Amino acid sequence: MDSVKMQWVECPLLDGDGSALHPPSCSDDEDEENAVDLLNRREGHCATVILASPADDEAHSASSWIVVCGGYTRGIVSAVPLVAPASLLPALMWKELPTVDEFECDGASLTSMNVAACVAGSRSNLVSSALVAYLFGGFDRDMSLRNTLYAVTLGSEEGEGGGWVPTSVNVEEVKTTGDVPTARARHSAGVSDSRLFIFGGETATQEQTSDLYVCDVRTGVWRSLSASPACPAPRLLSSSLVLLSPTTFVLYGGSHFVEGAVQSFADAWRLDIDTETWTQITAVMATDERRDLLPRSNGHAGGAVVLPPPTTKSEPTHRCTCAVFVGGKNISEGDDRVKMIRLSPRDGTADVCVRAALPAVGTGSFPHWRYTPAVVPTQKGLLLLAGQCRHAQVPSSFLLTFE
Repeated sequence: MDSVKMQWVECPLLDGDGSALHPPSCSDDEDEENAVDLLNRREGHCATVILASPADDEAHSASSWIVVCGGYTRGIVSAVPLVAPASLLPALMWKELPTVDEFECDGASLTSMNVAACVAGSRSNLVSSALVAYLFGGFDRDMSLRNTLYAVTLGSEEGEGGGWVPTSVNVEEVKTTGDVPTARARHSAGVSDSRLFIFGGETATQEQTSDLYVCDVRTGVWRSLSASPACPAPRLLSSSLVLLSPTTFVLYGGSHFVEGAVQSFADAWRLDIDTETWTQITAVMATDERRDLLPRSNGHAGGAVVLPPPTTKSEPTHRCTCAVFVGGKNISEGDDRVKMIRLSPRDGTADVCVRAALPAVGTGSFPHWRYTPAVVPTQKGLLLLAGQCRHAQVPSSFLLTFE
């Protein structure tokens, strides 16, 4: 992983005609009524990629759109969905769609089926998007926790230049049965095939929990998974469950409360989907220094990246999938570095790498460290969307690329 080149790319903001809305690296966007960056200062939101397609679901003519929902800015929670075509990345052309009441939330999860990883150094269509995403949990407009599962799709029309353009976000409650999870927020979520996994989070009766649930979205049946002999301690704000293989999720960090004080975790865990058991990840540490140890962190976000073959003989010669985490903080101090975990297929040990990515070309800018941002794997890299920031930063979004 040390041989992989990582670089930040600023995401310029475009209007509907494709003109630049704002020069890069401007640090001020204080006009709330006419904000240039619609995501500036937003935190606690969630995002994914969903296909916009005709009504008959002809996926071959569909187009991929970044969808952002929920979160709050300066204490105000937004019910207005934001969408942007993924094809224009790193540029972002945000479009506001009609209000969706269910999107007026904070600390929820929005997870698409089939969005697995971004493929480093590849322009081919290897990252599959889905026609539907699933929204779960979070605080609603009344700050009440919820456990409703919603199916989220895009209502679309054909655009002038071809392709399909979203005109609305359709949200339908999924009727569920079985061991329905208690209402929660700031949990971890991940998908494999047609199964949605939910871990941990904050509930009405517990500051943090470690329970694990899975829902078959085809049938709407929830099932509570029994705790394995070893499992992560109760926590929240651990980011998503990152899918590294069809049978393996990775979980990193998170926070818990001890007598009212917040503490962060530095551990990492793998969840075997077939056996439904947790195993703590044993990191292969550098012998000469401790730079490769994972820091304590909560409020980060992550996704999976398929790394290109390395240039050194000491690393595997084939592509491998790596969990990548950005943002987050310990207690009050944030971390600008990129955290990476790569599992060995032989014994389950892990290579762990903590590195700073190169600044954006041309401007020399880094994204200031972010708390509770959203991260979306795309064909061009990991897209970092806003988050609580120590300094105002416009544009608020960056693309992390890998070569």
